[in-house]
Amino acid sequence: LRHVRPYFWVPTLDVDDASGNFLGIWSYGSDLVGRHTWDAAASIAPRTGRSQAAVSYSFRGLPAGFVHPVVSLLVDRQWDGIFRDTASGRFIDEREDRALAALSLTTTRWRSSFGLSGAGELVRRSRVIEGFAPDNAAAILLGEPDVLRGVRLSSSFASLLQPPFAISPENGVSLRLTGRQRWDTDPRQIQTSTGIVDRDLGYREATGWGAGYLALPLPGFARHVLAARASGLYRDGPGAGLSGVGGASAGSRAFGDVLFTDIGGTQQLLPIRGVSQNTRTGNRAWTASVEYRLPLAQPRWSLRPLPAFLDRIAISGFADAGHAWCDPVATERLGVLCQASDPDAPPIITAGGEITTFLSFYGMAAP
Repeated sequence: LRHVRPYFWVPTLDVDDASGNFLGIWSYGSDLVGRHTWDAAASIAPRTGRSQAAVSYSFRGLPAGFVHPVVSLLVDRQWDGIFRDTASGRFIDEREDRALAALSLTTTRWRSSFGLSGAGELVRRSRVIEGFAPDNAAAILLGEPDVLRGVRLSSSFASLLQPPFAISPENGVSLRLTGRQRWDTDPRQIQTSTGIVDRDLGYREATGWGAGYLALPLPGFARHVLAARASGLYRDGPGAGLSGVGGASAGSRAFGDVLFTDIGGTQQLLPIRGVSQNTRTGNRAWTASVEYRLPLAQPRWSLRPLPAFLDRIAISGFADAGHAWCDPVATERLGVLCQASDPDAPPIITAGGEITTFLSFYGMAAP
């Protein structure tokens, strides 16, 4: 257990359009056989004074046959801008503080894995609201803190290769489906200037994410890769809130909550590179990406005196697309928050290029 203690820390930068850039630190620890692992990150946005953090612990020592059980505990805080109208000076930013306990079961073969996981969570959500009248229904519905209980079930499948010195997963697919139900612990009715409003913020949602990779035997120290990704969100219920498409923030590093690989430049569910976060919002959303990746150089430089090494450099060209909108029920309930939502609007489409560097910290590679 003495090997579990922290031996390093890494500075972090998380770009957030609503709260400002979050500056922080990250660290990680594990015992020699990987039975106990932990992950911790904390950051603050100097411009707004807001803080984010995530701490997780995983235990892999339960007896098992052909399945590999993992017990995970997670506590985190995240900020999200759910509405912003710069012309009128109105915005709503949401903070979510969460505690989660999960059990995951995974079975693996020589190049594939299948997993099932279930989690229970306790969530406290609060919002910072500016520019709404006190008797506005949206301000009343969204302004007060609320506490929710929830369950989450997910399944995953992956069958792919990642040879030594590869710049990407190769020749395979990775899929994940997740369902979530959250219940408001204090549903009630509120009197507004337009009548009585039910304030029940419980909701249910389904999300899906999938990616495919095809290796091309072209010149270079690694194979070129053609990759594609698609993801979607469906949210329903009396308290169904909005999620946004856009941006490509890395999000939480906590091992108990890492859901995705890196197609789209992020672990985020609904990324669109080249536009701001939450460019479009709704309780229905989808995004997709295609990328062509090729190896550029393999410098193998030591970054002394830091315990880091620059191993590989790759470049890629990409095209992203996505859209988000409100269904009629959400439009009627949330009013102004869904005014800019049009289900028939053309999707956002962006294209560009990226440079990816593969760094190794104390022997742990990270693109």
